[in-house]
Amino acid sequence: MARVIWITGLPGAGKTTLAKLVKLKLSSMGECCINIDGDEVRNLLLNNNNFDSNSRFSIALTYQNLAKFLIDQDITVIVSTVSLFHSIHKSNRVKFEKYYEIFLDIELADLFIGERADLYNSCTEVPGVNLKVEYPENPDLILKLDKNKSRNAWLNSVLKILEN
Repeated sequence: MARVIWITGLPGAGKTTLAKLVKLKLSSMGECCINIDGDEVRNLLLNNNNFDSNSRFSIALTYQNLAKFLIDQDITVIVSTVSLFHSIHKSNRVKFEKYYEIFLDIELADLFIGERADLYNSCTEVPGVNLKVEYPENPDLILKLDKNKSRNAWLNSVLKILEN
């Protein structure tokens, strides 16, 4: 039953929020799961504040390796990370038999308004993101920011693809 649910998107898109909701729901259904949050792992284990492409790629491999270690112990892993690299997404599909890729699609302009404004306050570009990001080519689910939809609607969409 163990699986990897890889939630990706730009910083501030809602990855951590969604991951927490998914973990809470799956745990309440009796599934043993853990969340690998990119920011938390970066700060806790890697002590790496470099955001150049090579550093970000290396860290994405660390998340992938952690997920592999945990799924091999029959633990469902929810990864919430930017990690916008085609090669990472492709190797995830090879490495993990049950892999679900979820892309939180948010317009760059939306990152500078509302609740995300503090994250991007007075920035001229997205911090920590090379604007040559590689958005997922074939995600299992694309969730667009919609002011009329709650995070629970996102959760229900995720649960639907996990059921299939």
